[in-house]
Formats: sequence, C-alpha cells, structure tokens
Amino acid sequence: MVIRCLAIVLIALVPVLAACSTVKTILGSDSRSEPTALKSAESRWLLIKNPRFGDVPSEPEYVWVEEDKVPTTLTTLIRGKGAIIATPEVVAKYGAPPGGGKISPRQGVPYQVATAPPTSTVSGGGAAPRQAVARGTTVPVAAPAVPEPKRGYVVYIDTTRIVLDLTAVDGMRPGTVISLRRDKIPIVHPVTGEILGELDEEVATARITETREKFSVAERVLKERVAALVGDELKAVEEEIRRQLGSPVALIQEMGGYIAGAGGKRLRPMLLLLASRLAGYRGPRSVRLACVVELLHTATLIHDDVVDQAPLRRGRPSANAQWGDDASVLVGDHLYSKSFAMLVRDNDRGVMETLARATVSMTEAEVFQLERKRNGLTTEADYLRIISQKTASFISACCRIGALLGGLGAEQVEALTRYGMDVGVAFQISDDALDFVADEERFGKAIGSDLREGKRTLPLIAMLDGATAVEAERVRGLLKRPTLSASEVDEIRRLVLEHDGVQYARTRASSYAQAAKADLEAFPPSQEREILALIADFVVDRDR
Repeated sequence: MVIRCLAIVLIALVPVLAACSTVKTILGSDSRSEPTALKSAESRWLLIKNPRFGDVPSEPEYVWVEEDKVPTTLTTLIRGKGAIIATPEVVAKYGAPPGGGKISPRQGVPYQVATAPPTSTVSGGGAAPRQAVARGTTVPVAAPAVPEPKRGYVVYIDTTRIVLDLTAVDGMRPGTVISLRRDKIPIVHPVTGEILGELDEEVATARITETREKFSVAERVLKERVAALVGDELKAVEEEIRRQLGSPVALIQEMGGYIAGAGGKRLRPMLLLLASRLAGYRGPRSVRLACVVELLHTATLIHDDVVDQAPLRRGRPSANAQWGDDASVLVGDHLYSKSFAMLVRDNDRGVMETLARATVSMTEAEVFQLERKRNGLTTEADYLRIISQKTASFISACCRIGALLGGLGAEQVEALTRYGMDVGVAFQISDDALDFVADEERFGKAIGSDLREGKRTLPLIAMLDGATAVEAERVRGLLKRPTLSASEVDEIRRLVLEHDGVQYARTRASSYAQAAKADLEAFPPSQEREILALIADFVVDRDR
C-alpha cells in the first residue's frame, strides 16, 4: 500500500520535474540573468543515501554524487538535501570520492588523513574543502571548524567583463578557476504555482587573473563609469589646477606642486561635471568652475589642518607639518584668491552668489563647531547643523552650479541642490564613522584624529547616549583633557564600537543617501543620473 501511494505521488511529480528545464521560461528569465552566487568550478562531491523506491533497499546504501547533481527525491523535496547527506563517520567508511574531486564543505566538520596533514586550500569563494579519509582509517577527534571566508560580490560591467570583490584572504589565487552561478531559481508547479524547490545553474566559468589585498568593487566600478563619461573633462580639470597653482614665488610653486600631487577623490569637481551634464550643459565653463571648487576646497583643507594641527592629509604629511602653519595659511589664502579671480572672469552672478553663500555657511559652521567643542556640549542636532553647513553646503553648491550651467527650471535646480546636500551629509557622517574603524593607510589620515582634536562626531554622540552613566562620565572626563594618550583613544573607540555608535552613524548616512537618490527622480533616466545614484551609495559604503 505504501509503495502504491508513493508510486501515485511520483507519477504526479513527473510533469513537474520534467518542467524544470523550462523553469526559466515560466519565470520569464533568460541566460543573461545575473548570477547571485559564486562557487568553485572544481567538482565537489556529497556522500548521500542512495535514492530508492519505497521500502525496497538499495545497494550500496550510500553513493557519491557531485554536489550540483543531487537528485530530487521525496525526501529532498519535503525535508531538504540535508536529510540525505551522510555523516563524517559514514564518509570515512566509504573513503574519497571518485575522480579526485573534493569533498563538499556541506559534508560535515573537517577530518584528517592519518598519513598527511589536512589541506587548507580554498577555491571559488566557498569554505575550505575537507580532506578525504582513506577507507578503513579511524576518524580522529575533529579539528576546530575552519571559518568560512566572506562571499564575494559579482558585478557586471558589461556582457563580457566581471569584477569580483575577492582577495587572497578568500583563498583566491591567480589561475584559480571559478564558476559563476545563478542560484535559488524556484521550481514552480506549472498548474498550481506551488514552489517545490530550487535550482542552481552554472552560467559561465572564469579564471582569476589578479587579486588585491585592498580592493573595493564599488570604487572601481564607479571610477570606470565616471571615466567613461567625464574622464576627459576631469583630466582637463587636473591640468587647469596645475596651471593655476603655478607662481613665480618659489614656495607657492613648491607647495602647489605638492598639494596637486596629493590627488584625492575629486568628488566636488566630479559632481559639478556630472550635474552639468545631467542638466544638458556641454561646454568649457564646467571645467573652469570644477577647478574653482577644487581650489576652494583645497584651501579649506589647508586651513582645517592648521586649526586641527593634523599631521596627515591623504596619507602624506600635511602642508602645515611640512612647511609650518604660517606658510600653510598664506598658501591657503592664495588658493582662495585664485578661485575668486577665476569666478570674476567667469562673470556669472548666480554662480558667484551660490559659492558666496556656501563659503559664508562654512565659516559660520567652523566657529559654531569650535564653540560647541569648548563648552563640551554637542547634541546630534548640533552635529547635523555643523556638517550641513560645513561640508554639505559646499557639495550642494557644486551640484547647484551644474544645474545653473544647464539653465534648468527652478524645480530641477532645487532637486539637484537637495541631492548635493543629502550626499554631503551622508559623506561626512560616513567619514566620521571611518575615523573609528578605517584602515589608516587607505583612509589617508590618522585614525582617531577627531577624538584627539576634541570633535564630537555622530558615532561618539550615539555612544554617549547609549552608554552607562559611569561609562559616559568617564568618556566626557577624557574629552576635557587637552591631549589623549593612545590607550585612551583606544578605550573610547572600544566603547563606541561596543555601543553601536558606528553602526548608528552608518544607518543615518544610508538614510541620507537614499534621500539623495530620491532627489534624482526629478530627472529622466540617464547615465548621468545612474552615476549620481552610484555616488550616493559609494559615499556610504566606501572604506576611505
């Protein structure tokens, strides 16, 4: 009777399983769909219970099957594949899989070969394959589980090129063959629409040609897309910056060359150029004005470093550390003068008013921040006011200038202005969060510098709100000191992390980034709009 019932069920499932090859058609997907998982292209094997019919025993009891070819049975449909996978003890009894394949990480805990130490080779972004045990050997005490490396991201640049956010830490080496796969495709009953299981399909294989220890897919993809769209204009901006930094005064020439050589993200010129293209402008003024905003920005950085006595800027000694405060202040003033001279030659009242408002706002914010620092009371509202006026207002001005160049209507000008403000706030919150967790070499300035300078940033403010009274009092006492030791900085950083101050800040930054992307909905879809949306994501997800 049991066998008869099972037979009826299996007969009912035949059209469903036969339809698996047409699931993509049913779902409306095709072979160009993007894979969402990354697995090894090398064969991996699972020892599973030999599929059988009803109560009829099967010989052998277990069989080796390639992981991607585990048959669909009633057991796997109802209880999942894990219900038929053999234990490590059974694997040890049956020995290694055929063909030299690797035992799947899903097979169980690591076990060792009596005659050789376990291997730690990792391929394709999965966990370390387990060494097989020779037939008949005794399984020793299991070794500690090997932590599974983080899964990488697959990013499509075009139909032929793929960038993988993987490093040598993930076990990737040049020459490693990987499999790009699309997984979790639902098996849908063609009549009832019931989800019966999932498919996993290989899309393509590839060979790793390069790995990097410090690499960001988001940054790489963004740079390539920006370069393709406004790369020539950005090069022209760099040339104009070098030309404007030229001077018959030797010290200006020397410091100018040093500052220009430091590079940087050039976020503000980039936003101005992209905003002007989104607004429909194509002409030389965008390059000149992009140079203006970068010179102004550089002048503010030089002055900030003097005020903060910062030793590093973009991973190199700051101008004040190299030439002293007096020379730095004077060269900063020179850059201000250069930028305003260029503005006068451009002779656009709307542009000049935009930058004038932004620079006034920035200086007010600097003084307000100093005031808050001295009295030791900075709320989240105070912090948002400071970064909105000090950082975001200038980024917003860059986007507004782009809109003005294109002659947009008032509604779209305001949309781009809001976009710049939201991106600017997200950027500064993210920057302040990185001060607690970033890699100093990539970040380009000393980690914990905000703490040493007595600045109350959002991660610190959030920690003080969530810490115990004793912890908060301890931190406030430390922040009143004129200087902090390395151990005291580490103590505060530890408390910020323990009380999720960095996570809170990143969540707030993400909300501003989402608002920035919503601001762009005032414009029709375009490459410029897509890249501006990518920038909104990047300023939050970056690591420097």
